[in-house]
Amino acid sequence: MTPPSIPPAGSDAPPAEGAQAALSGIILAGGRSSRYGAPKDAAVLAGQTLLEHVARTVGGLCRELIVVTRPGQAVELTRPARRVTDDPDAPEGPLRGIVAGLAAARCELAVVVACDCPLIEPGLVRLLLARAGPELDAVVPIWRDHPQPLHAIYRVAALPALRALLATGEASPTRALARLRVDRVAEHDWRGADPDARSFRNINTPADLELVRQAVQQDRPPA
Repeated sequence: MTPPSIPPAGSDAPPAEGAQAALSGIILAGGRSSRYGAPKDAAVLAGQTLLEHVARTVGGLCRELIVVTRPGQAVELTRPARRVTDDPDAPEGPLRGIVAGLAAARCELAVVVACDCPLIEPGLVRLLLARAGPELDAVVPIWRDHPQPLHAIYRVAALPALRALLATGEASPTRALARLRVDRVAEHDWRGADPDARSFRNINTPADLELVRQAVQQDRPPA
């Protein structure tokens, strides 16, 4: 399927409810899923794959959607998206996926989300985007005292710095943040957008998926 044409980047102002911003959406789907035992992007939650859940939320906020995979990896997605592969010669880890996604982005800002976080809240993305001033390379929420670089806004202009770090053998996006101009958003500042921290419920094992499935079922009104 040929993806729709993407409008040029314009204002970096956050989108209103239901609107799309001048923002690229990057979904990292190239992990090896070693603890899960099968490709996590294809795991099913409430009738949709994890990748579809994330793509629906992120795609509704962004002007374009980019899915980053490993070379030769097949993924199924009904929503139009551009698919790019990360560099197999780069150090294995999320940083190479972020670099591949930013290299493909057509907007000045991009939100990066892992495909194993199906409950990402649109309000959290809007809040982070609203703080992404031109003086910043990234806006990253803090959860449980740790930065969350796979739930973050990045400025595409930070790509050369991230590429240079990747070339040194660095694979950790958390350590890479130390080289960027970052707004670290304290938990009390984002809790209003995601009171239950649903965005950070990632799925590493089948047991994690079952816990998220139970949470989703509790959110549904009775039939």
